[in-house]
Amino acid sequence: MKAGKILIIIPYEDVDRKLNVLRKVIYPLEPAIVVSILREHGFLVEGVDLNLNFQNEDQILTLLQKTILRSNSDIVLIMSQHLTFLIKDQYEILTKIIASIRRISAALPIILAGTTPSLYPEKFFKQRFQPDILFRGEIENRIIPIINSLEDTNMLKTIKGVCIRDKGRIHISGESNFVEDINSLPIADRQIFPLDQYFKHPETGNLRYPEKSRKFTQIAATRGCNTGCSFCKVKYLRARYRRRELNHIIEEIKFLINKKGIEEIHFLDENLLLNKPKAVKLFQRIIDEPIKFHWFCGGGMAVYMLDRDILKLMKLSGCYRLHLAIESGSQRILDKIMKKPIKLTEVLQLLNYAKELDFEIIGYFMIGLPTETRAEVLKTVALAKNKAFDYVVFSIYTPEKNTELYNYCINNNLLDNDKPLYRLSKRAASNLRFKDYDEKFLISIRNDVWKQINFAEPKRKEKIKRMFGGIADG
Repeated sequence: MKAGKILIIIPYEDVDRKLNVLRKVIYPLEPAIVVSILREHGFLVEGVDLNLNFQNEDQILTLLQKTILRSNSDIVLIMSQHLTFLIKDQYEILTKIIASIRRISAALPIILAGTTPSLYPEKFFKQRFQPDILFRGEIENRIIPIINSLEDTNMLKTIKGVCIRDKGRIHISGESNFVEDINSLPIADRQIFPLDQYFKHPETGNLRYPEKSRKFTQIAATRGCNTGCSFCKVKYLRARYRRRELNHIIEEIKFLINKKGIEEIHFLDENLLLNKPKAVKLFQRIIDEPIKFHWFCGGGMAVYMLDRDILKLMKLSGCYRLHLAIESGSQRILDKIMKKPIKLTEVLQLLNYAKELDFEIIGYFMIGLPTETRAEVLKTVALAKNKAFDYVVFSIYTPEKNTELYNYCINNNLLDNDKPLYRLSKRAASNLRFKDYDEKFLISIRNDVWKQINFAEPKRKEKIKRMFGGIADG
């Protein structure tokens, strides 16, 4: 089609206050990259992030309809902030957004992309109100071909990642799409989704609170992970590990600091350290330039890639907080069930190194995994009580569709089918059947033991308040 106007909508996240789950306001990094691509091709672009002004669902859907009527756009693109494991599946939210648009504009083309559409493509075509195109995977290198082929169904079906309804039949792309060369992507546009709007939403109480400066944003130096943990959907969403060239990363960091006034950066990489020599070069370059900013990895650091030398470099380059997903205090669970290459004998020494360097340390632990015994759950609790941690989180295992461990649960009839995965409040509830404990036991650890570990000591409680802006996320 000739260049027209595209409206990009970032869906709001469904949360469960009863389970201490807070809304995540993450900068829409991949939608901002799409904005850059669309503008390079002459399109007008407008963006609305429904997380920014959320009061209640009726209010935000009314705001959405007013935006649709006012914008006079040619196409609507609905995208999650980031193709990530961080955000709860949004199936029901997305169906409500599509229905709201269809009720006022039945003919307006809707393209739906992001984490939930990639995992559950067929479900969206069973609804009364449906997207015209659903896209699986990373859309940046396909958005222009999709727009140019909107009126050519046969051409659309040849585009990897595209799912459509054609003459009553549903065409589901057999594979998700991935951007092979992420260095070919432009730097994210930061105008359509203005940075200062996100400065006002620092996720107070959440684990990614920017303690050092409200002038913060997110970037990604890499995509994907080759580790192959059985419970993780990153490999399914992102495919193989890919890394941007060093100069490309540094260019974006300098742009954000020198042109946008950014003082703190959160890396959204799934595994920033997977290529350790490249990571070392990045940290050393930041030190040598020098480029002054505070940073941490909001999606976590690979514990098994850390050592004393790289911790020193990270500290010198401005890193102040470690998000360490150790997951379990049981070596059997790590080796046989999660297939995560962590050796518990090395973890304690690593924690000592990190404490010596004065890092803030957040520990992530997962409980309620398939075959996990009550004794193994309590081993995890014991590890979480290590004084090196400034804060710990207990997550209840939620099977992620298409992962190895999800298939194990299906094959062994471990799932409670009365609790659909897409409806669960991720990491706060379980839908598995257990032998020697129940969901209440897990919830008591996630809530009561969590509270006891983190807030029993006044000094630790005060530090946590400072780290998270006054309150703490469960």
